[in-house]
Amino acid sequence: MRYALVLLILGCGATSATTTVPDGGGSAPDAGGAADVAPPPGPDAAADAQFPDVPPSVPGAPVTQPAVGGLGACAGKTLGQVIAAVHQQMPTLADITVIEGMDPNLGGDGNRIYAFAHDDGFRLIFKRGSGDCPSGCIDNEYWYFATDERCVPAPAGHYASAYTNPGNCFKVEGAPLWGRPRPLDPAVVCGADNSPQNITGTYKLTGTGTRTACTEKAAGQPQERVSLALTVVVFQMPGDLSQGTVTVVGTGNARLDGVPMPGKFTRRRVSASRDGNGASMCLDQTQAGVELDLENGTTGTLKFFEARALSCPPGDPICKGQLDLQLTLAK
Repeated sequence: MRYALVLLILGCGATSATTTVPDGGGSAPDAGGAADVAPPPGPDAAADAQFPDVPPSVPGAPVTQPAVGGLGACAGKTLGQVIAAVHQQMPTLADITVIEGMDPNLGGDGNRIYAFAHDDGFRLIFKRGSGDCPSGCIDNEYWYFATDERCVPAPAGHYASAYTNPGNCFKVEGAPLWGRPRPLDPAVVCGADNSPQNITGTYKLTGTGTRTACTEKAAGQPQERVSLALTVVVFQMPGDLSQGTVTVVGTGNARLDGVPMPGKFTRRRVSASRDGNGASMCLDQTQAGVELDLENGTTGTLKFFEARALSCPPGDPICKGQLDLQLTLAK
């Protein structure tokens, strides 16, 4: 499976007018400077050691208005006051004022505050984004805060990802908390070992999705929902694990079942495809593809399309069929 990042780097900040929240006033030593980029942590890495332990659980119910009051230790205080306290602690974050969800007309991406009401106060995520933010920022940095028993926001974690070229990869620091952001695909992290691993074997999978049969009804053939028990045979060349085949059995389509598809392998993943054209003068085309990822569980896709004449000579009716499945490990 090939992974390529083709990115146009554009300077960019927030993409709409700023929504202000109450100013905490005062000043404090700057604690928000970004650290030098460290080697990427493992997939289960905890937050940076300088931060207190905070469970990587759901942070709470989203809050979008600064006037909303808190719970527990933050009863009697508002989200706006807690945001102002963060700005006072870390002046470098004072320009991040837009609360996610406050303005339904807000588009694009950029600098954001993700706020959550928790049983014992607030959880806040300050995000700074840059690089083509109207389409979704390329570089992002996150600071995580959890209020303590006095409703004072305390640093809970830090995470950053930045695209680098040459290298066509992302340098990362720290680890995401509270489900934001979702971790990067490990294949695009700088320094990742993307060499193919041996995944040769037979896999029992369930394919769930849609199918349209190729019949004389042509475009009038209805699409149906299907759940198929599939056997997928993966074979890699012993001397070159990057090359091999994938063979699917169980779709009920003789043009797909049992026909090997050449595959390209990276990590514990394979991308296989095959296009076919009949040798006769009549229309007879097929396209098949399988994407299989065994890195985190077993997931993938199977897609098949065919267009062919129902009989020869040319000019007779043709049909079109398709199969579009999500693949998961059979239970």
